Amino acid sequence: MPNKCTYFSALTVNVPRLVAAFLLCGFFWIANGQTTTATLFGVVRDGSGAVVPEAKITARNTATSFERTGNSDETGAYLITNLPVGPYSLLIEKDGFRRFVQDGITLEVAENARVDGILTVGLVSDSITVSADATGVDTRESTVGDVVDRLRVQELPLNGRNVMQLARVIPGVTQVSAPTLVTRGRNGPAASVAGGRDTQNEIRFDDSSHVQLYNNSALNLPSPDALQEFKVLTSGFSAEYGRYGGGVFIAITRAGTNQFHGSLWEYIRNTAFDARNFFSVAKPDLKQNQFGFTFGGPVIHKRTFFFGSYQGSRERQSQLLNTATPPTAAERAGDFSALGKLPVDPTTKAPYPGGRIPSSSFDPVAVKLLDKYIPLPNAANGAFVTLFPMPSTGNQFLWRVDHSFSSRNSLNIRYFRDDGNLTSQSGNIPNWSPTPEGLKVTSWALHDTHTFTPSLLNEFRIGINRNHSEVTSQGADRLTDYGAIFPGVVSPQLPSITVTGFFAPATNDRFGEVSNIYQMGDTVRWFHGRHSISLGGEFTRDEYFGHGASVNQGVIGFGGGITTNAFADFLIGKAHQSFTKQHV
Repeated sequence: MPNKCTYFSALTVNVPRLVAAFLLCGFFWIANGQTTTATLFGVVRDGSGAVVPEAKITARNTATSFERTGNSDETGAYLITNLPVGPYSLLIEKDGFRRFVQDGITLEVAENARVDGILTVGLVSDSITVSADATGVDTRESTVGDVVDRLRVQELPLNGRNVMQLARVIPGVTQVSAPTLVTRGRNGPAASVAGGRDTQNEIRFDDSSHVQLYNNSALNLPSPDALQEFKVLTSGFSAEYGRYGGGVFIAITRAGTNQFHGSLWEYIRNTAFDARNFFSVAKPDLKQNQFGFTFGGPVIHKRTFFFGSYQGSRERQSQLLNTATPPTAAERAGDFSALGKLPVDPTTKAPYPGGRIPSSSFDPVAVKLLDKYIPLPNAANGAFVTLFPMPSTGNQFLWRVDHSFSSRNSLNIRYFRDDGNLTSQSGNIPNWSPTPEGLKVTSWALHDTHTFTPSLLNEFRIGINRNHSEVTSQGADRLTDYGAIFPGVVSPQLPSITVTGFFAPATNDRFGEVSNIYQMGDTVRWFHGRHSISLGGEFTRDEYFGHGASVNQGVIGFGGGITTNAFADFLIGKAHQSFTKQHV
């Protein structure tokens, strides 16, 4: 009697992660860990080269009018941190000197941008404006990495429009896999960073984790039109990121500005543009459409902004099945006389008379399966070749709201949802319990930044990530429906059958996984000239729930050990292998 075993597992892990608790960074270092913002720093001097203390420094985002101020210390040094990425101008003012204005500054994620200022004697109502980008070399951070900026995100070609492909342009990143759609939680985008495994990376999306918990596999990010930029840290990163041995991916979404802006797109691939596969009787069907829009702008001018995006993916392609060699019409009727080696009657140990198996010896279950599922050969070499439809569908939704309560307090909240679905066929026989699979990802992120004084601020963040992966089977058939004695198949599903040298209809395991990540963190930052002290931590609760029926549907093999012909074994219902089992 075959063995039967299914399994159910549910695991809830409560893991408090006080990341780099009470981290102290002084002198020329700034704690920028787990941040999606940037830093401006530099030294203010006069025309003779002497440092200028107590100069007022104002960093202004030219797209949203957001401002943050600071002062130079006794050494002329200044530091302004936690600036949202984007275009900036820098204003330096001091009584007795003309104002210094630096335009054309573009801050990138986790960047330390150095901009020094030169004040000349004159009236404060006069100003000297420098319009070129004068950002200097980062002398504050030891981290090795690179930014894929907005220009590269927009302009570099992306087959499938997955921005993770762009990680290939960063030194130290190899073996990048970036599927158009992720339909199983364990099969997301992957990259090897600095020799690490692809499951050893930390993925931060708007400063919250964006992974599937089972094996720490990444999840797809929003479309390129919805991302501002992302940065990959390859080595030397600070203790805030010390939980993983690979790289750190930091991605941030676009935000609204004082001007309305939007885009509309559709990308098309079609079978009409393709050539036929040499081994296929027809061109594989491929119709891929990716379409969507973005739109953002002000709700309250200079105070409240919104941004939203949608991307739909519709892919209609075919799966080539060409490895089956089904029995001929004569063989299905039990006539093997055309073969050089005749099948043997297991009861007499002698070849069947004339090479013909009498219909009275046919197994009724085998006959029913043959009639319903197993086709005749359709190729000259006796093979069966067909294109099985393998449709996939994806939908991404994103919205973000930024609001400044005052010049001292700002908040943003972002929502993202990504749904992907795919149907495929295992084995080499079509319509044998095809496998639908789907992944639903929901992500929330909230940030609040409060400036108590120009030298003291607090950054509070909340992140929620939930993903649900489910693999099922189409149809409710099971072997017992055709008269077989094959108990123990709990989930309705046909078995995987191998008839050596002829055909192998197969089904996938059924399973489902739910991952929940709840995060809350807070960081207090105190600045004095070029010195910085950061104090904070992060709490994370991870939850994983899994259920499955592995090989519950059964595995049956016919190898020819009974009659010397595998299909004859199948026809009389004599398997050399038949079981269900648990696979952990």
